[in-house]
Amino acid sequence: MSDIKSSSIHHTPNPSNPKIIITGAGLGGLTLAILLEKASIDYEILERATVLKPLGSATGLAPNVMPLLEQLGLLDELKKISLECMSGSIYKDLPNGESLELLNMTDASALRGLSGYASIIMSRPDLHALLLSHVPSHKIHLGKRVLSMSQSDDNGVLVRTNDGSTHLCDILVGCDGAYSGVR
Repeated sequence: MSDIKSSSIHHTPNPSNPKIIITGAGLGGLTLAILLEKASIDYEILERATVLKPLGSATGLAPNVMPLLEQLGLLDELKKISLECMSGSIYKDLPNGESLELLNMTDASALRGLSGYASIIMSRPDLHALLLSHVPSHKIHLGKRVLSMSQSDDNGVLVRTNDGSTHLCDILVGCDGAYSGVR
């Protein structure tokens, strides 16, 4: 993973070939990067962490996201690391903490009949690794926490990061989670 520094803070926006900066190399940021890679659109990912490590233990994907993953060419690989989910239950903690209250139960297999795709569950680290394997490593820049951003009609978006570097782009997309410097 390389380091980027802008040599100048001048940038000429180009609507037909925009430069995109994605903040965050989690599931959302990596998925967007794969989409942009397939469309040959210039992008960089600024990730605040100094080491990429997937968070969480398990995750699920509903049928509505499967057409996107299929179009990106990831569906077959995804099927190898996941299991079909036949049903799902949502529980609520009760105030006394002694038991759980069932709020909803879903027959996920019925969604397959409606959409043609199954709901699936998998290891979140495995999903992250799969997505990461489809993004060129030189596009991901670690240790780049966004401190500020500003926008002008002449130069696009100027992003300043914690290491003192500045980055210019036409579009800035925040995929950096709950403690976002972009949202």
